[in-house]
Amino acid sequence: MAQLENSRISCGVKMLFGFYTQTPIVMLRSAWRTWKLSNRNDSTPLATCAHIVFSDRTGGPGEKLVAFIKKNKLGTVTASPAEENPNSHNPITVWTWTPIKPETERIIAGRAKAVKVAK
Repeated sequence: MAQLENSRISCGVKMLFGFYTQTPIVMLRSAWRTWKLSNRNDSTPLATCAHIVFSDRTGGPGEKLVAFIKKNKLGTVTASPAEENPNSHNPITVWTWTPIKPETERIIAGRAKAVKVAK
């Protein structure tokens, strides 16, 4: 299950993780749901952050999430160069997403139609 948590980098940065087998929209909705449950309030993660950081191996679901964000115009995504993970030896990338808040919230809530990305 995808999760969205506060980071230790800054109070304005959230970390997104645990989305390995989900489509981008299912992953985002799952992350929002778990965030709301753990914070026990009606606010959204975007009300308390400026950036969302996530990482994945090259060719993994993280790249599909980036494509989904760009195709649906949900904000700006900046990528680090892919570097070898010394633990798994997979090349990994770290992305920083600066979401466009109203549009992202509409798509996650199902009030706007999301454009799907190829599998």
